[in-house]
Amino acid sequence: MSSQAKVDIDQGNLSVATTRLLRVILPGTCLWTSLRDVEGFDYDKTLSELKSLYAANDEDAMDDDDYSLVPAAIRDMLGCKNAIEALGSMMWCAVNTFRSNGSWAK
Repeated sequence: MSSQAKVDIDQGNLSVATTRLLRVILPGTCLWTSLRDVEGFDYDKTLSELKSLYAANDEDAMDDDDYSLVPAAIRDMLGCKNAIEALGSMMWCAVNTFRSNGSWAK
């Protein structure tokens, strides 16, 4: 039995079955946000943001294909474009929430 979850997407949206499943298993306090195409980070922008986020310091910028400082769980998914773009969307939301609230916790 596989430990991977399957998310069905129908024309850019979660399928009805996947949406129902997520509504049942996620807590009621979970926020659902649909992003427009211009929102979120694409694959390449997410990789760039990961490199800057996990750089040891400004002088130790990582090479183009060096992701050694990125956590292993994320490094293992670098070949999966959809997963990285989903991570990029979460990162984008966090950054924009911080900018609009002025702090992380509000």
